[in-house]
Amino acid sequence: ALAVIPQARAQTRKPTPDGMAVGRWFLSPYLFQGLEYDSNVFRRPVDEESDLIRRTTLGLAATLPVSNSFFDLSYRADRFDYKENQFSRDWAQEGRATGRMNFGSGDRLRVTERYTRGITDTTAVDEGGELVFQGEAYNLNRFDVEISRAIPKRPGYQVNLNRIDMNWEEPEEDQQIPYFDYRGYDTRYEYRHPVPPGNWLIADCDLRRVDHYHPRGYKDPETGEDAWELGVPFRREESESVQVGMRGVLGRDQPFFARV
Repeated sequence: ALAVIPQARAQTRKPTPDGMAVGRWFLSPYLFQGLEYDSNVFRRPVDEESDLIRRTTLGLAATLPVSNSFFDLSYRADRFDYKENQFSRDWAQEGRATGRMNFGSGDRLRVTERYTRGITDTTAVDEGGELVFQGEAYNLNRFDVEISRAIPKRPGYQVNLNRIDMNWEEPEEDQQIPYFDYRGYDTRYEYRHPVPPGNWLIADCDLRRVDHYHPRGYKDPETGEDAWELGVPFRREESESVQVGMRGVLGRDQPFFARV
């Protein structure tokens, strides 16, 4: 692995971002080359198939400090070269833009846009990790907004709004997507009430509204005919939760968080 990230220094007491100073920007390029052996490429419970994989990762992160705020851009590309297998997509790519704004009132705003052209990754597509890997290509777009205030001994809050849009590429004729497309919102609201000496009682509410869609190439299991419909959900996921708890610090660099 090769990382080109010398520490940039400035005549200021504020911490400077890691990276090479280029004008007002701080750049951090990186390169990784690796070789790995996988004894079960397709994550099958039976009939495992092994392969040798050469992986190449290229990336560039850029940070622009603006007063007490930061603007971040990043790009990452991963190439997976399998010795025995071929897939519809060899490169997995991700681009991200983030704005982090700190206001004099103590409020903080973070806005992030992330777009991924990926190859099946259970942690990105299926958080439960039960998806069987077949090398399918997908596109994932996330837009996240977070605004918060966390000042010791004062009331605070945190609001998160996440927009998710996940779509599979149309598979080859002999393939079936083992999952579904989905898009919708995931939100969270938290209120913090100060409790001496420096903790908070918290109350929060989570709301999730996500529509599920059959992926391109979906066929009716009974008739075998193409049953894919553009923009027509086949079910809706809804969930809510209300929780209470406490957040704070036990000691230096020892934060804690508990809720029911």
